[in-house]
Amino acid sequence: LVLACALIAHHATSLGDTLASELGILAKSQPILITSWKKVPPGTNGGVTAVGMGFSALGGLIIGAGAAIMDMLSGLSVNLVSFALF
Repeated sequence: LVLACALIAHHATSLGDTLASELGILAKSQPILITSWKKVPPGTNGGVTAVGMGFSALGGLIIGAGAAIMDMLSGLSVNLVSFALF
């Protein structure tokens, strides 16, 4: 169970990061540097936008929901509450 959770978390993080960096450029606002909260040019490492954060959360949700659905369809009945809290 621990290895499965780590694998799912890895893929959720990877998809979230990819969506944030690839689709975050669609934001009309200027990115803010996460360490100093100052506005930075687009493409700066550590720069975030609300659009990018939203796409990142969507990526994690897609992987998490997919894992939960596959768990329910597998018939193994891993308790989703303990899965979510781990």
